[in-house]
Amino acid sequence: MEVREVDLKEYVNVIKGEKILIIIIVLFSLFSSSIYSHYLPDEYESTATLFIQGFVFNEAPNRKLALYNNRVLLRLQILSKKILSSDRAYMNSAVSAGLDEIKPFADSAHPEDEAALWINDNLDIKAGNINKGEAKFFTLRLSGELEPPILSHILNIHINNSIHEISALLEDEILIESQSLNEKRDFLLSQKAELLRSKQLSVIEVSEVTSNTTTSTTISTESMKTSPGLNSQLVAIDNQLVAIDLILTELGTLQSQKIGFIEILSPPSESKIPVGPKRALIIAIAGIIGLFGGIFAAFLKNNLIEPS
Repeated sequence: MEVREVDLKEYVNVIKGEKILIIIIVLFSLFSSSIYSHYLPDEYESTATLFIQGFVFNEAPNRKLALYNNRVLLRLQILSKKILSSDRAYMNSAVSAGLDEIKPFADSAHPEDEAALWINDNLDIKAGNINKGEAKFFTLRLSGELEPPILSHILNIHINNSIHEISALLEDEILIESQSLNEKRDFLLSQKAELLRSKQLSVIEVSEVTSNTTTSTTISTESMKTSPGLNSQLVAIDNQLVAIDLILTELGTLQSQKIGFIEILSPPSESKIPVGPKRALIIAIAGIIGLFGGIFAAFLKNNLIEPS
């Protein structure tokens, strides 16, 4: 079997010889993609930013309070992302915004389901941090072929519905957390009472020893050894009680005044300029595809005409 050597000049000559065919295919690709992209509907977007903040302390918190605050922020971020991207939230937003009466959803057999699915496909949620984890935020971006006021209206309803649901869940969690902290506080108070009682008993035992000088000296020495340990334990318990009282105060303020951790940092915006479709990119990709298609057609024509 004879092996044919590859000659690059032959390939170049084929391309040069069929350059008219290649140009025609490229121009046809550019023209057809221009017509196609011209009739594509404009796409707009609406963006909003949610700010998630932990406890605001008047003074710099200690390590335990900082860890607790970070745990609250992490819990809030997970909970918020879960609710914002839930199917229930999409359905509630579609119904509240009245998308079942807007085209193209109104023409479908199940307009509410189609609208909820559309929100799910077109809503982008990204999370980020501010100030090394002290605060977190969500950026929501809703894009589509609907008019800018409608997009902004849908996003605004979705955010408000989600915040309402998150706030309701947070109230329950605040109540559970307060009960847990109160139980821990009662336990620490009981420990503190036992330590104080032990300290008083040791002092009473020392004061009662008066007849034997040697025994009195020994008990006094043991009391001096154990007293610093008792004092350090009492100080540690007092520090924990102060931290718990501070957290309980913050939780009580949130529960009584209905202050939420989530705020709308920037409300949903309306883009006046379309963000899509990217017509120039579509035409450029079509031109590249047309170029490769033209080269392939040139070699195919050359192989069909010439005998093997």
